[in-house]
Amino acid sequence: GCYEEYEGGHILYGQGNFHFCKENKFLAATWYTSLLVELNITDGIEIKFIPLVTGKNGIDVADEEKSKEILSEFYARNEELQNGKWKDGWHTFCVSMQDFYKGILQGLSTDETKEEKTEQFAHYLDCEAHTDVWRELFPTWHKTNKE
Repeated sequence: GCYEEYEGGHILYGQGNFHFCKENKFLAATWYTSLLVELNITDGIEIKFIPLVTGKNGIDVADEEKSKEILSEFYARNEELQNGKWKDGWHTFCVSMQDFYKGILQGLSTDETKEEKTEQFAHYLDCEAHTDVWRELFPTWHKTNKE
């Protein structure tokens, strides 16, 4: 995710899912890291980000080295949010997932399509994060995901 201060407010973007314990070869390492947000409003607003890592035994506070890595990537994404470069990264990510999404469609193309495949496809249509990828990969005539 990213963070920005905007017109006196604080916005956290793309926080997504919080916790993945089951390892999945298709998921990037960043799926197993996250940030805990500590908000202090006693004397104004103070926001602190605490890096977390997910392992087989649950969620832990990241060690010093991993914390620096997680925060460095977080601040780099914040910078990309400000300068607009996030759009290039988003498109690159979507293109890298194109075969995966086409595979979901191909799984529906047989007469023997199982209910599980149909439910999986429905998930990829219902989930906003997945529909954003679909729209980036396969824009409609009215470009629903363009500014």
